Amino acid sequence: MMTANDGLKQELIEQFGTPCAVIDLDIVDRNIAHLQSLCDAAGIANRPHIKTHKSPFLARRQLDAGAIGITCQKLGEGEVMAEAGIENILIATNIIGAARSGRLAALQRRIPLKICADNPVSLAAYAEAGQAAERPVRVLVECDTGQKRAGVETPEEAVALAQIIRDDPWLEFGGLMFYPPVDGWPATQLFLDSARGGLGELGLTELRRRVEGDELPEGGDAGVGAAGAREAQLALAVEQWPQSLLQAALHCRERCRLLPCKA
Repeated sequence: MMTANDGLKQELIEQFGTPCAVIDLDIVDRNIAHLQSLCDAAGIANRPHIKTHKSPFLARRQLDAGAIGITCQKLGEGEVMAEAGIENILIATNIIGAARSGRLAALQRRIPLKICADNPVSLAAYAEAGQAAERPVRVLVECDTGQKRAGVETPEEAVALAQIIRDDPWLEFGGLMFYPPVDGWPATQLFLDSARGGLGELGLTELRRRVEGDELPEGGDAGVGAAGAREAQLALAVEQWPQSLLQAALHCRERCRLLPCKA
């Protein structure tokens, strides 16, 4: 006897052929809701990374579930999401080429972006784009505390870039972003604590408020992970593969007992 699932499988095969990638939206919605509840319980905002699904349809479901915005890997992803009406977008990489081509200015003219940088060259390109768009670009300084992928490696470097951002009329300081390894939270905490002092000397007290305040400011971008984190950028909210990213991203304030999403 053919079950309902068997019938659905046959219908998909006849309509789309094989192989055919299929997702179960009931499972997707349960995963999204479960991850949002973990972020809510930990007291941090959820800004899911859409690089694993690249779908405005799924991104909208994540926003409707409580995410404050989305994270994109490339400017092209941000352009697609903006076209779909999503406006709270962080691009979590340096995008020098796209900045110099004029595409960053074009998108910044439409919506106020948040972008990461770990060097003065990127900052100069962002400032030019902000001026062309007639809207300052909000920049997060990316910090490396163990992944060795990108980011400044010392608090002093982070503070130096923050000063460049502060002093440029076409840039706004948006905070610090971390992506440490699972065992890198102690080093991340030390980095953040050290950077706070230098940022305070620059008069960048907004980050201090974001890190230490009782309320989560809208769009707070102090990073993820260490005590005082304000925002998590989680890439596996939809598929929910059994990896350690959830545990890493939510290891802040309270050491929550985390469970993988269940299909």
